[in-house]
Amino acid sequence: MPLTAEERIRLTLLPGDVVVCEGGEPGRCAVWALENSGIAYQKALHRVRVHDTLQLEPEYLAFTLRESIQSGRVDRLFTGTTIKHLPQEKLRLIDVPVPEHSVQVAALEELTEVVLSRERLFAALQIAKLRSVSLRRGVLAAAFEGKLTGRHTDREIIEESGRRPRMKSDELVFRVQGSSAEAATPITLAEAGLRERAHLQEWVLANPTILGDDVIIVTSEFDRWVSKTGREPDRLDILGLDGGGRLVIAELKRDRAPDVVTMQAINYAARASRFQLEELAEAYLSFHSGDDAPQTSDEALAALRTHAPGLSSDTLRDPRIVLVAGDFPPAVTSAVVWLSEHDVDITLVQIRAYRFGDSRAITVSRVWPVPDAEDYVVAPARKDRASAGSPTIPEKEWTVADLRTLGTMGVSQTILVTMDLCAQHPGTWVGGDRVIAVTGRDVNAHRGDYGGFAITLRRRFDRSNPPYAMQYGAGDIYQQYYRLDADLAEVWRGLRGLDV
Repeated sequence: MPLTAEERIRLTLLPGDVVVCEGGEPGRCAVWALENSGIAYQKALHRVRVHDTLQLEPEYLAFTLRESIQSGRVDRLFTGTTIKHLPQEKLRLIDVPVPEHSVQVAALEELTEVVLSRERLFAALQIAKLRSVSLRRGVLAAAFEGKLTGRHTDREIIEESGRRPRMKSDELVFRVQGSSAEAATPITLAEAGLRERAHLQEWVLANPTILGDDVIIVTSEFDRWVSKTGREPDRLDILGLDGGGRLVIAELKRDRAPDVVTMQAINYAARASRFQLEELAEAYLSFHSGDDAPQTSDEALAALRTHAPGLSSDTLRDPRIVLVAGDFPPAVTSAVVWLSEHDVDITLVQIRAYRFGDSRAITVSRVWPVPDAEDYVVAPARKDRASAGSPTIPEKEWTVADLRTLGTMGVSQTILVTMDLCAQHPGTWVGGDRVIAVTGRDVNAHRGDYGGFAITLRRRFDRSNPPYAMQYGAGDIYQQYYRLDADLAEVWRGLRGLDV
């Protein structure tokens, strides 16, 4: 949407601005962090700008607004019957206690730690729940195979299974000297002075067993991707090859992995699945040097086939994914579990740092798949699905009730903005770049939002088709475009209070 010079000055978001939803999820807010973004906000949002951050921290203001909304204290300020709204004049009526700046900073530190602890607990509970399910299936499988008889009683077998070593959500590390053991202090990789490329990436290159027992490195920092529009600048951290001839896509994050890392890895896996043997040999040849390294493409291909005798174009079509990070938030672990259940071979490897006085130590642990789950969940489920076939999710017409649910259920801002823009321009193709210009999301997060919506369509709406049509390259730019028909556009405008 073109803006005048005056509108750009007045509406452009600056770092520290608190952006507040006006409708749908009224009061939902976040602190804008991008410098020189040139992004302006639109009328479905409010902007609250703190002019003196020594008096009021923007993050503290955002926490206070969230508490006011979630506690129900300001429900009386909402307008609307079906879709709630929080007009600007009502937003101004919310009381915000402003303690001393030092108190705000201390409160923010405590609240941030509480949020992180909650997310870690949620992730640990998910893994524990999954392990209990896999253990139950394992016991049932053993029972049907007649393995719960003989030298042990059934109860002893079950108790033995429960005592097997498992991957814990936390660990203790000690430095042993003689009969004494000194406990290590856990620290982040950043606190240890370690960087993603200079340290973490070099460790994996020197020790590819971090990615799997039978993995060799093909190349690193690979960026020779080409699309219809030309060269794509994205860099794949590490590309490996396992003994079965499958590619291994490794994405490395020094500390906490971002929520969109799964979509990023899937994107790289999709690209890498297009490798031909000759191209793979060239990548291997370009990366490896030295007297013992291959000198020609034929020698490189021979070296790859020595490691993976079954290597072929077909084996390259099904890459594995390994995510290596200091921590994984629930958004990532939930996505990984779902992907695993749908036959995507994906592994989570956690790197942790510890301090012993002036010394540092690093541990490497696989946190997904959990022990036992591989035998009793992945393989049988994959076999069953292969024989039975995948169920077909139908396409269904969208009703007014469906659209009302969509507008109030808390889908991502990307989907809501897509619907809003399409509704305001019915019958016209709206490019993804226009959606990003409103939401401020980066490209990977933007794509991930649509991927997440596809899951929502299946689980919440029991359908495969979104309310909008999609077509790649429908405009001047080679990108995904979206369009609503006139009838649905009119309904959505009415539900959201939009003008054409």
